[in-house]
Amino acid sequence: MSEPNLTTRIAGLPTESRSWLQNISPETRKAMSGQARKLSLTRGQTLYERKAEPTGIYLIKSGHVRLTFQSSSGSHHLLKIGAPGGVVGDLACVDGNPYPVFVEAMTPCVLEFLPQKAFTKLRANYPDINAALLTHFSRLSRTLINMTEVTFLGTVNGRVASRIAFLSREYGSHDLTLSQTDLGLMVGLSRQATNAALGSLAEMGLIETYYGKIMILDFEKLVQFIEDST
Repeated sequence: MSEPNLTTRIAGLPTESRSWLQNISPETRKAMSGQARKLSLTRGQTLYERKAEPTGIYLIKSGHVRLTFQSSSGSHHLLKIGAPGGVVGDLACVDGNPYPVFVEAMTPCVLEFLPQKAFTKLRANYPDINAALLTHFSRLSRTLINMTEVTFLGTVNGRVASRIAFLSREYGSHDLTLSQTDLGLMVGLSRQATNAALGSLAEMGLIETYYGKIMILDFEKLVQFIEDST
């Protein structure tokens, strides 16, 4: 399967469907926007470095960002693609520790920047923010546990299937625009190994792949396959 060009990939990129912003009231959202300022990024521009001290959170209004980290060997790993409706920088601004990942613009982006001090004050004045964050971080912790289990106890096919299922839940779609290269970076596999795993999942009737897209044919069976792989 050939890789799509960048323009094609960008055109089909997703929007966030499970952001904690969806669990706060319109009044709270208005209060957040009232204290935020608009920020624009060009493609390839760095938003913040990994291990940088937190300055605030960023609400993605348009465009897409890459969340990545680098291993001690120098290899890069893609954690996820931040999409419109999503937030980056929230974890560091809650616990006060440095940003855990490197974030750069994958496409031209428009964001709203909310300084950490303002965010902390809003959390004190609008309790639904903390409630939404608690649900959000709890879900992420459970996802991390599941992914760790698949990584250490599962098969290569299970690792790839697990990340596909995660992205489907995250973006609220069974039709994902995602290159083999990006998927491989997410699961720590070469493009060739990722291609082989996708081929196996397609042979089982779980997914279809075509020109930079992955379509889940049976989500329940995909999840069952992941569970059986550990």
